[in-house]
Amino acid sequence: MATGKSFNSTSRAEEVIAVLRDTTVLLENVAQLIMSLPRDFKGVDTGDEPTEGVEDFLWFLWEGILDIAEEDAEIHPRLREFLKLFTVLDEPTYLLWGSELTLAQLPLLGAVSRDRINGIKISGDQDPNSELGQRILSGDVPESSDLDGLAFYEGRCKWLNLNRFFASLWIDENIPVDYALFALWAMRSGLERDPKSEESHLDVGPRDLLIETASIWVTIAGDKMYHCKDIYGRNGDPTWDTNTRGTPGLGGARWVGVDGYDPARWALWKQVFTEIANEEGRRPHLIILAKAAVDSMNTSEPSIASK
Repeated sequence: MATGKSFNSTSRAEEVIAVLRDTTVLLENVAQLIMSLPRDFKGVDTGDEPTEGVEDFLWFLWEGILDIAEEDAEIHPRLREFLKLFTVLDEPTYLLWGSELTLAQLPLLGAVSRDRINGIKISGDQDPNSELGQRILSGDVPESSDLDGLAFYEGRCKWLNLNRFFASLWIDENIPVDYALFALWAMRSGLERDPKSEESHLDVGPRDLLIETASIWVTIAGDKMYHCKDIYGRNGDPTWDTNTRGTPGLGGARWVGVDGYDPARWALWKQVFTEIANEEGRRPHLIILAKAAVDSMNTSEPSIASK
């Protein structure tokens, strides 16, 4: 592979993504592309920042990986194993966003993930707050001839797959990226908002979809969530600097406790899932998911799991 000024961040990332997407290619062959990166990065000179080309490559690469993860949950195990290929590359270091980092730390993956989790992406100019958008995003299946409905359905599937992928990364001890806040935000959006408030479905998505998202996180990562004690705000951590860091752990209308993980908050989540599972008029698939979420939470609690 060429090095120095001939290194093209976009084309190299696209090359890796194409090979990764092709499941007939063994990961051992993909590994060869990754192992050569430190050598290929040597002499990269694309701007004032010495490792600007590395930064661009990583950003394009992570974006491509998340695109694949959104499209097909079946390929998630392959993507996780791919990410682990980086963990042996503990030298050299690169100056990325003001910090000296190695490829083993999967630099910028957290930032790209944060950018992607901002909201559901719908192709075209369809309004997700329309009656059709609310129905399809909540779980209705559109007719094959309904192009607008199919756009909402695609956005829904990608959103759920993305959350499944992030949850699976968080519980993998060999992936050095922390998704604890993503899990907390999913639970807050789906379970802590006032169900009678317009904010519950207009600002952040249909409530049924948000409940389903929360169920994904607790079903996949329930154990990790139960044992997590992270705090993201002054309520629970008096030293927290809200001026520079905000209060990302702030609760919804139904939670007034600490700005982060807490046994009482966990209990509230389970209570809301139980309410949903027993609520008349709920979509059948949501009742099933809520019951599965409660079962998963019970399994995560030692006092219940041991019975």
